[in-house]
Amino acid sequence: VDTLLKFLEKDEAAYLGLVQLFNEALMENNALRDATVMNKKYAAVMRRAFAMSKTKDSISGDNKQALSAWREANNVSDEDHRTALEYCGWTEEEYEWGQKRDAEK
Repeated sequence: VDTLLKFLEKDEAAYLGLVQLFNEALMENNALRDATVMNKKYAAVMRRAFAMSKTKDSISGDNKQALSAWREANNVSDEDHRTALEYCGWTEEEYEWGQKRDAEK
């Protein structure tokens, strides 16, 4: 560590490069953390939308519209939407249909 510090004291370009590298890593880490928090929030909102439905195995068109608006306002990607559906035990097809397949039986 001492050798590195002595080198960085003598080479400003190396020092600035290292600072930039650390800053970029920190920013990337913060972006990943923020995305994870947003995904958890979206999954919680989705669970609530399913819970508010008349039956536990369906989702109303109104709730789907509300989720769509929330997705758009919060830039939730299609991939994050699929992940939240999986977390809630739904498939994309079931969501589009508005009812879980198991509910047919």
